[in-house]
Amino acid sequence: MRRKNKKTGRILFLSGVIVTALLIFLGNKAVVSTSTDDYCASCHIHPHSTDSWKLSTHHDNKRGIQVHCVDCHLPPHGEGYLVEKAKTGARDVWAKWFKDPESFNWEAKGQIEHAKRHAFEASCIHCHQNNYPLGLTKEGREAHLYYERQAGELHCINCHITVGHYDPDRLHAKNTN
Repeated sequence: MRRKNKKTGRILFLSGVIVTALLIFLGNKAVVSTSTDDYCASCHIHPHSTDSWKLSTHHDNKRGIQVHCVDCHLPPHGEGYLVEKAKTGARDVWAKWFKDPESFNWEAKGQIEHAKRHAFEASCIHCHQNNYPLGLTKEGREAHLYYERQAGELHCINCHITVGHYDPDRLHAKNTN
């Protein structure tokens, strides 16, 4: 009888290990496949988000670096990434299924106060750790120094709002007041 219980315990344990490994593997696959730009665009109801991103320096730049939707619109991995991914995904799916894109005031949603809630400061800093790169203009150095003195008050997109989604009607730093 004891032998049977031991064998059953081993089978259950091994089954648990296999199921856990399978869930981790499939969960990772789901996170990766739902993190592509095409996947984001498939649910995103903003009519020009993909086009404006493709015109931005985060899509096309001298260095050939391409920044993807999740790089800005989710925090860096380990900083609440999965929780925010689930919330953002649920919000976008809800909007796609139940909201009319024509009913949104897209101009208002493009303003700093709204944009701050959808682009993570930690994500900017994750990629742009040096605020004073070689070749930065005097105005750029002064602006970054001002930003550092206003810690917590300003967000990178106060000046760089068009970096991720180009808007020909805005000038760099127009929103700094």
